[in-house]
Amino acid sequence: MNAVLKHLELLVLEDNPADADLLSELLEETGARNWTLTVAPTLASGLERLAAKRFDAALLDLHLPDSAGLETAGKVLAAYPRLPVLVLSGIDDEATAMQAVQMGAQDFLIKGRFDGPLLLRAVRYAVEREQAEENLVLKTVLLESITSALSAFLRHGDWREASGVICSSAMQLTGSPCGLVGVMSEPGCLRLLSLQGMETLEEKDSPLTVQWLRTLEQTGCIEMRSLDNLLGHVIAESETVLSNDPSKDPHSHGTPPGHLRLRCFLATPILHRDGAIGLIALANRPGGYSGADRHTVEVLAGMAAVLYDSYQRQQHESSLEAQLRQSQKMEAVGRLAGGVAHDFNNVLTCILGYSDLMIDTLRPEDPLRRDAEQIKKAAERAASLTRQLLLFSRRQVVQPKPLDINSVVSNLQKMLSRLVREDIRLVIETAKDLWLVKADAGQIEQVVMNLVVNSRDAIEESGTISIGTRCVTLAEQDTELRVGWKPGRYVVLEVKDTGKGMDEAVKARLFEPFFTTKEEGKGTGLGLATVYGIVNQCAGYIWVESAPGAGATFQIFLPRMASDAVLAKASAAPAAEARGTETLLLVEDEEMVRDLAARLLRSRGYRVLEASEGGEALLLCENHPGKIDLMVTDVVMPRMNGRELVERLTPLRPDMKVLYLSGYTEDTTILQSVLKKGTPFLHKPFTAEGLALKVREVLATKAGAAGGNSQG
Repeated sequence: MNAVLKHLELLVLEDNPADADLLSELLEETGARNWTLTVAPTLASGLERLAAKRFDAALLDLHLPDSAGLETAGKVLAAYPRLPVLVLSGIDDEATAMQAVQMGAQDFLIKGRFDGPLLLRAVRYAVEREQAEENLVLKTVLLESITSALSAFLRHGDWREASGVICSSAMQLTGSPCGLVGVMSEPGCLRLLSLQGMETLEEKDSPLTVQWLRTLEQTGCIEMRSLDNLLGHVIAESETVLSNDPSKDPHSHGTPPGHLRLRCFLATPILHRDGAIGLIALANRPGGYSGADRHTVEVLAGMAAVLYDSYQRQQHESSLEAQLRQSQKMEAVGRLAGGVAHDFNNVLTCILGYSDLMIDTLRPEDPLRRDAEQIKKAAERAASLTRQLLLFSRRQVVQPKPLDINSVVSNLQKMLSRLVREDIRLVIETAKDLWLVKADAGQIEQVVMNLVVNSRDAIEESGTISIGTRCVTLAEQDTELRVGWKPGRYVVLEVKDTGKGMDEAVKARLFEPFFTTKEEGKGTGLGLATVYGIVNQCAGYIWVESAPGAGATFQIFLPRMASDAVLAKASAAPAAEARGTETLLLVEDEEMVRDLAARLLRSRGYRVLEASEGGEALLLCENHPGKIDLMVTDVVMPRMNGRELVERLTPLRPDMKVLYLSGYTEDTTILQSVLKKGTPFLHKPFTAEGLALKVREVLATKAGAAGGNSQG
């Protein structure tokens, strides 16, 4: 501490020259030479000197020409709460002394009752105590600041957010009204990561300064044509600059016209490896900056360097692993989606099934029937969301069938209306007698929804999204300029918007996975990539037309199926006709689903044998004396999956047909291996009608056509 007190800058607020001279004489009598007295005869002049220069302590007479009593001390302490103040008075008043100390004064001295050593000791004690308290607070706040910056960085990995914490901490710890943290993004350009406190200076400074600040905020960069200035010197020399009189600093001439007027300045480089990559800069602290302020900011700059190094390492590692992460991201999402969907689809199956049972038992006029119908609608919507999740992860079971695109668009109309904003008009115009295509209905739904969401996000204010269908025949000349396209007959699904459009650079990368022009957190960059994958899987093509400010048009070309292709009619049969008396074996490891399915099938007249896993199903087949017409089995079960169970049972019961159930499998190759052409499959969640119709459909097929005995 003595090293800090080698020289004391003392301010004396005293209007009596004789008293001021006496204080100087008393200090000289001690033989000490490590002090300098500056006299201010009024409170106003004393405050001016405090604003212009940093003092270690102030000796304050309570009675000045422009202020009297404890109000004088109160004004000084309010303006400079960290300044050690010793009150001088000619009156021995214990009450006044107590009040002065309570207000924040370090000591109360009676004029004529102290000698030089006592005065010097009182000053040193006041300064040491203030510095000890300040150091304790400083270390505590500094530790909190470092912890806060580290927490911000670890929480989000955001170097800019951590820089903001460091900047505000430096300002708080030094009492600076303004500050910045910046890094050199390129030669001559200091990119600002944080700029704080500038708004407090606009009213007091010139219009040119205000304009300079506005430009600074908009560009986020300080141009330094030369490093021969205060900021540039910190970067060029990798050293701290502390100047309490910038007008006399040899580097201060580099500030541009309109620049913030600097009354004092402190800047410390952020050192990274071989040099400075940025700096922390503070300005205009009342009373100037001290060595302690310099040390504080240097500690924070060291912390900033550590965080920057970690940030750079993260960026480097991210760049090296970008390709791997992209390939693994879909797999990770797929596993998560599938895991959720597996359990969720079982729950939804029960909700849908039991709501169907409730609806069947309630009269149309019963108010509870409407409640049950609402439960079913909510479950159906949740099932749709689950299907979308599986489509996103590309783990949904794909069953291409003859499909009418118009029916898909029609079924989605209500959902699409909710998907767009109120200020967007949705127009749907479909062609009559549209040809059929071979596609999975769920995947085409995903295509439509992704394109509509993309159009919605491209419309910044009000606008229109148009969805249309038509039939086209592409001749040889129509495909010459479209690489890889083949002539033929196609069904076209078109989604058009009046949004902001795209330039050629964006169009070139439009279908790249994880590419998005949306701001961070607003898009995954997978929507259009998924569309592209689905269309390719259907042997189709995508054509995009767009220009900046001219909206965008997406055209999906899907090959027409053979003219004799017809839509499946099984779903059109009324559920009431989906009944029977056959014997069914139900194999399902989820007890809730098994109980529900058994109840639904028995209510349709079937005899149902239940098994919770493959081994139990084998025993039932071996011991059951009669015929088992159909086995309804889950695909994914513990110990023995559905495919393995069918392989074990085929020699024992070759005429037994098979219907597979599944909501998800961790290895979709299992499903693909069982879903050979003609193999019946029902996706969870299913309704009572859906299960009844599917069972009846499989039982109605010719022997062997169900594919139950063809799994090898």
